Amino acid sequence: MTYQKPKKSRHRKQNSDDEDRRTAVKPLPYIGLTQVCSLIRTEFRPLWLSTHRFPLFVLESYFKAFFPVLRRSSQMDGKSRKRIESYHDPAGTLRLWVNQDYIRDIDVFPLLRFHLRFPAYTMDIMCAQLETKAPLTKFFTALINNASLTWVKYIKQQSITQVVLNAEFYAGQPLRAALHVVIKQRQMSDWVEPGGHFMAPLCTDLRRSLGIEDLNCHVDFGIDYW
Repeated sequence: MTYQKPKKSRHRKQNSDDEDRRTAVKPLPYIGLTQVCSLIRTEFRPLWLSTHRFPLFVLESYFKAFFPVLRRSSQMDGKSRKRIESYHDPAGTLRLWVNQDYIRDIDVFPLLRFHLRFPAYTMDIMCAQLETKAPLTKFFTALINNASLTWVKYIKQQSITQVVLNAEFYAGQPLRAALHVVIKQRQMSDWVEPGGHFMAPLCTDLRRSLGIEDLNCHVDFGIDYW
């Protein structure tokens, strides 16, 4: 996060204590209790996670911190793996916070992977502007619950590497949203012309194949050559 640079007062000299009080970052209440002993983690952590809201732009780091993926190739013994898995509530609530009347260049791919990993999790969209909650919830619900076999397979295999969302909200008007879906080159050979140019009819077929043709938003594609 960035914070405004403190302005110097014309009336009295600023000292370091004043500056520290003004710029200090306020921690989330009780976050330390989510990182202590196993008993407290198991009992308190899921409760704490379900009562705090998080903005979309921190979701990737949030998932890495609180829902780490335990690789099969790791050297962790079975007891430790079971203990860490007990910290995760497979049917909790994720409270997403949207405090603006727009969303700019937010990659929601981590959210899609999270949903496939924890399908029983409830996602509560919280908005600063109440009139945006219903259309945004409807959009996210349709996107997250897309059950297209190709879509699900591409996400699980990370053949899709980004799903970038832009959205705008205007009072009394439908949600304006756009998705930019980035797919690995090996999956895109049947959908593009030589040189990487997309053909309009093929884009329509690709949207249909991925199950996103009825999302009521603009969808375009990019190619991941890495």
